[in-house]
This record gives sequence, C-alpha cells and structure tokens, in this order.
Amino acid sequence: MSNKNYPLVSVIIPTFNRGFVVFKSIESVLNQSYKNIQCIVVDDGSTDDTVIKIQPYLDRIEYYYQPNQGQGSARNLGLSYAKGEFIATLDSDDEWFPDFISNHLEQMLKHDLTLTFSNYDVNNSEHGRMSQIQRMKPYLDPNNINQWHIIEGGVFRDLILPGVIIPSSGVLKRRSALAYGWDTQVKIADDWMLQLEIAMIQPIKAGFTFEKNWKKGHFGDNISLSDLSESKRLGKHFRDVYSDLLYVIKVFGGRLNGSEKSLLKRKLVNFKLEWLIWRIKKRKPLLFGFPEFYSQLSVAAVCYLFYVLIRRFFQIILKKRIKLKVSK
Repeated sequence: MSNKNYPLVSVIIPTFNRGFVVFKSIESVLNQSYKNIQCIVVDDGSTDDTVIKIQPYLDRIEYYYQPNQGQGSARNLGLSYAKGEFIATLDSDDEWFPDFISNHLEQMLKHDLTLTFSNYDVNNSEHGRMSQIQRMKPYLDPNNINQWHIIEGGVFRDLILPGVIIPSSGVLKRRSALAYGWDTQVKIADDWMLQLEIAMIQPIKAGFTFEKNWKKGHFGDNISLSDLSESKRLGKHFRDVYSDLLYVIKVFGGRLNGSEKSLLKRKLVNFKLEWLIWRIKKRKPLLFGFPEFYSQLSVAAVCYLFYVLIRRFFQIILKKRIKLKVSK
C-alpha cells in the first residue's frame, strides 16, 4: 500500500505503570508498513520506570504526562493533540502486526467507512478472539471468513448495543465520528460508550475481518487496574461493569426503542445474577454497597439463586458429616 497522498493516522497509547511492556506497543506502531503516523503516548500518572523505558523513542513519538485520571481521560488528552484524519488507540500491553494500519486504512478509503475492526491473536490461538462471534455470523461469507465484510445502515448499532465487539486496540475510526471523545464517567466501558455514541448519532458504514491483525496483552482491561492483585481486580471489575451498565442505560435511555431498552435491562439482570453466583461460590457476603442491586431481579433469577444457596448448604453439611465419620 503506497503512502503517497494518504492521510495522517494518529495513534494514542494510554499507559499507567506498564514500563515493563509499553515499549513493545510503541515499537509495533513505529514498525508499521504504513508510515504516515503520529504516535502519541499519554502517561496517566505512572509511578514506575515508564518514562525511562520510553526515552529511546522520544524523537519519534509525542509524550504527555498527566496525574492519574483514568483511561478515558488519558485518551482524551491524546485526542486533543491528535492531528490525523483517522484515529486509533492502542492499549499499552497490546501490539499491532506490521500491516494493521495499512489493512484497515485501505478498507476505510476504498469503501468510505466510518470505522473498521479486526480480529486478534491471543496465545497463538487458531481463530483469535473476536468477541461475540455469534452476533457476526449473519454478516459473514462462509466461503471466505477472513475477507473484509461491510455492514451498513443500523446494523452496527444492533451489533454494538449488547456489548463491545472488539477491544479498542483493534479499531480504526474517522476523527469526524468522534463528536465528544471518551466519556470519563464510565469506569471500564469507555470504548463501548464511545462506539454507542457513534452509532446513535447516525447509521454508519463499517468494515470488519476475522483475520488476525494484532496481538492482545494479558495485563488487565483497564490501565487503572494494572497495579491491583488478581482477586481485587476481579471484584473491582464486577463493581465497575455494574456501574457502567447503569450509566449507559441512563445516558442512552431516551434514544433507545422499546426492544433496545429491554435488551439492556436483561443484560443488567443477567449480570446481577452472575455477580451473586460468583459471590456465593467465593463465600462472600451478598450485600456489597449497592442498595439498588437487588431491584428488577426476575422470578427465575431469584429461584435459581435460592437453588444455588440450598445446594451449597447441603454440600457444606455433607462435607461436615464426612469429616465426622473419618475422625471416628
């Protein structure tokens, strides 16, 4: 793909305490076959050796520092310095393959798309890990699954409403589609929020492929969680997802039709059930600070919870009896 007369692509890399890996993300941007790139690294208040690790790249990137304010804020700061017609964000533990921008931009220009997204590699898996593959099947050519597929009208809205399809590192979008940037009120769903906002403004034309164009890291979904233990991260993740779901319903409620509202409410109820079952399995208290958490639980959900509690009770009794018999 020739770079002549091709537009500038601004890449934003937000990072927090990932000095041990952020340089790999930077190198994957600088090693792109498409060279008309502005690489922006936003340090969201790191306290490790991040600034030292990126020193060798300062002549080829733009580096900005801010006190820790979260992922959305870091991306917005990068966006304020972005000069490109096209915008991409790369998490600081992810890496692009050399033709990522070239492949995406070629489709953007060829089909006049609003955004593109592609599959990713994790643990060298055969099929990659594009989320919610069942949602994508109606739009695939079964004879050539790895080709680029184009979706138009309200299709992208229908696909994105149940949840984000692909992590942010796998998306290229037009700057003109970003009306407000990333919402800093959400905890971890800022990408979903952004894509919902794009889809709500007008029907868009998007392209996607199941061909793997990048590699996913393994250091948490949100840069503000990277310094927490695994158990604390999981607990915080549940709380943040719940909070974000409530916020999404509040913000977009007036722009959703009846079926769309029902879909998000079902998603919220299912999440409540998942959270409660997790806490039961971990033998944790069921109340955790959200008074409204138990509202809108369906009868089926309550019955299932009761079943899990009873089953757990008898498991504990059985174990105690076995221990008593053994001791005798």
